[in-house]
Amino acid sequence: MLRPSRRDGPALGVFHLATACCYSSCDPTLRGHPTRTVVGAARPAMNETTMTRSMPDAAPMPLTELAAVADLFTSTTIDGIPVILAPGRDPRVTAGLAFRVGWADETLPTRGITHLVEHLALYGLGEVDAHHNGTTRETITEFHITGTEAEVVAFLNGLCRALRDLPVERLQVEKDVLWTEGAQRATGWAAPSAHRYGASGPGLGAFEELGLHGIDADAVRSWAASRFTRRNAVLWVVGDRIPEGLDLALDEGSREPVPVWTEIVHTKPAWYAYEANELLLNSEVGNRESVGLFAAVASKMLNRALRRESGYSYSANCDWHGIDADRARVIVHADARPETRQAMVHGVLEVLEDIRAGKVDDADLAALKATLVPAADLPDLAASIAPSAAARLLAGLPIRHPDAVRSELLSVTTADLAAIAADVLSDAVVQVPRGCTGLEEHGFSLIVDAPVVVEGTVHRFRADPKSAVIIGEKSVSVRMPDGVITVEYDRCAALLMVPDGARMLQGHNGWRVTIEPNELHRVTPEVIAKIDRSVSADRHVPLPAREPSEIPVRSNPALAVLRAFILPSVIVLGVLLVCILDLAGILTPERSLTRTLLPIMLPAVFVAGVGSFIVARMRRPRR
Repeated sequence: MLRPSRRDGPALGVFHLATACCYSSCDPTLRGHPTRTVVGAARPAMNETTMTRSMPDAAPMPLTELAAVADLFTSTTIDGIPVILAPGRDPRVTAGLAFRVGWADETLPTRGITHLVEHLALYGLGEVDAHHNGTTRETITEFHITGTEAEVVAFLNGLCRALRDLPVERLQVEKDVLWTEGAQRATGWAAPSAHRYGASGPGLGAFEELGLHGIDADAVRSWAASRFTRRNAVLWVVGDRIPEGLDLALDEGSREPVPVWTEIVHTKPAWYAYEANELLLNSEVGNRESVGLFAAVASKMLNRALRRESGYSYSANCDWHGIDADRARVIVHADARPETRQAMVHGVLEVLEDIRAGKVDDADLAALKATLVPAADLPDLAASIAPSAAARLLAGLPIRHPDAVRSELLSVTTADLAAIAADVLSDAVVQVPRGCTGLEEHGFSLIVDAPVVVEGTVHRFRADPKSAVIIGEKSVSVRMPDGVITVEYDRCAALLMVPDGARMLQGHNGWRVTIEPNELHRVTPEVIAKIDRSVSADRHVPLPAREPSEIPVRSNPALAVLRAFILPSVIVLGVLLVCILDLAGILTPERSLTRTLLPIMLPAVFVAGVGSFIVARMRRPRR
């Protein structure tokens, strides 16, 4: 679930608005970078010649991107890694080493490999007493620590050594840890991204870390060597100086730009239904400073309309983050009770439409500007924005001075917010609770995939002859009375393979086709092998063996016929025979009980027979 937006104090509020922080606001782990009280005055520039320690044949990376904020930060390079220093007065030092790699850079078969590298690297440090942590987000992975200079140096140097030589003997244990962590992590917030991008890029946030099943030591080493490199890293430090003795020796590598992902939804705005009493709206707009102010205004209006006035929602808010220099993502969330979810959905859309129409209270806009765009003399401004500045540098986002951003934000008008609301609504993909209707009145189209029936061998379900799996040369379909689902081999994001022969083809468009050999006619090992050959080997995900109780039992056709037809017939005929004998006086010569109860017995016999037949037909193996 998307969590309500939370601010970490006025200084972070400035940068959240000013720089389109590229940390995903849906990830609770991104909140909580240690902030420090710092001296507000700018420090003299350091001597870059004396501060730079480069690996052989590696030229220092110029930090021209920070020219606009040179009065806030001192920048240099160490071992070819850009370093951002924000002044501080606390004797402790806070530092973070960030890399431009996250789970959105993975594929579904490798989902979780970045997170696994993070865990292995931290384990390689041994026990660290100082406060430290690592986080893997959509496009950024970061390790940070707060402690003495000696503790920070030991942490960063040890981290780089661990990344160069991961403790892969720990691989299985860390996989177990990640599976435990994943069982507690909600992924519903990413569902609209999965409908927008499918099983790739930001859409991967809706999927579990499937890659943990098949990733081996060589794959982990290769990923670390290509993504956790000098050219793909930025170090930020909050303190009086950069600690001496840093040895950040990593492979050189190259800077990985934030990808431009391909959308699979063709008509927008679009909607789909899901079994949850909440709305999630996902939209991509131009990355401009005023998007943050729009999110704040929308949150205030949503909370007022849906919680304070109507009571439809407990949580109703709007958040945002930058993707790259050109794109920003806006996310709207609201929850509701089952009896109020229809009203909640229309209430959210009406608030956004009001902003689009320019119906924003001038007093609200002025109050939010005063709250979110504070004065320029905050003492901890540089320290607060250092982590975000590093992430923006990695993602290629522009870094503007807070003064310039402040001036621009103060000039935002209701017309500017209306333009952003129009962009949000026109590009929206929205999830609504199942059963909600009327979104077409707001201009939304239902996401529907055109059914594609493939030509191939038909394998009917043993317990349901009307349904079948069709295995063709280019795709696999499951045909049911209520529709058809098809996954093409070359559009298969992952093929999940169970040792007992079961297969699940996860399509890039989000659809799945599951093949259980015991539930289908004539699905032999040769048929399964054909499917395996048809899907590229790099999409294979081997799963562990299932417990015997988890494997569907092959149904016996003769028993199925007996259960579906013969048993109900015997029951009906037996009751009728007893009635006939009774009416003839054979069973009760004195008085026919059947004749007395005939008006009741005949309907009861009919209902019993039909009911037995229906129950027998409904008892089919799960699919």
